[in-house]
Order: sequence, then structure tokens, then C-alpha cells
Amino acid sequence: MNYTSIDNILKPLETIGSISDIHLCAEDIVRYRNIGDMIAVNNQPKITTEEMSLLIKQLLHKYPHGYEAYIKRRELDFSFYSASNTPYRVNAYFKSGNMAVAMRKIAYKPFALEYLMYEDVADTIKDKVLNKKT
Repeated sequence: MNYTSIDNILKPLETIGSISDIHLCAEDIVRYRNIGDMIAVNNQPKITTEEMSLLIKQLLHKYPHGYEAYIKRRELDFSFYSASNTPYRVNAYFKSGNMAVAMRKIAYKPFALEYLMYEDVADTIKDKVLNKKT
């Protein structure tokens, strides 16, 4: 995996509609959420600190002082559109002293609850919250 381009990371994951989140952290492997399960990409190397810094700068390319604000505040929330025009809500932060981002893919149409979590949890939410009569 080439970690010098955020689009190289996102492109293969964007083809899988059930992936909702992507987690990147320096000195760690790529992780993503697929139908509620966190999946570790164990067959790829860890992202280096230098690569993570470059990826965050790419994510913040539309924000002139974004990277400096991130380093100063140690966290930053912003939006990002990939090369395929897929929108993401991004939280950049530090995890155990390492640069990290959590990216939530914003669907053009809402995901069914079953795609975001375990089916039994979705059913409980539907029964106890969404179908609750007042």
C-alpha cells in the first residue's frame, strides 16, 4: 500500500458501500468499519509518522492554516471530498501521542441501521426508540 496519497487509501474502500468509517494512525495499521465491525488491514505495513503527516496535509489542502491549527490544538474537525467526490466528516487528533484521523463516509442516501451496526442492536433501537409511541 502506498501511504503517500490519501486517494490511494480511500479509492478501494469507497467501492464497498457498507464501509462507513476509516481510521488512520501513525505507527499503526489501517482500520475501517464494515457493517459495525472494525476491520484491521493486517496484510499492509503500518503508517509511518511522516506518511501520516503527509496524509493529514492532503486532507487539509483546502484549509490554508488547517495543519498548523491541528498541531496547535491537537485536534480538528473538518470536511473532505475524495477524488471520487465522496464526502467525509473528518476528526484529526492525537492518539497516544501519534497523529490520527477518523473519517466517516457521508452517504448520499442514509444507510439502514443494519449497515451501521449489528442487526440485533439495530432491531433494539428500532423497537425501543424509533417505534416508541408517545
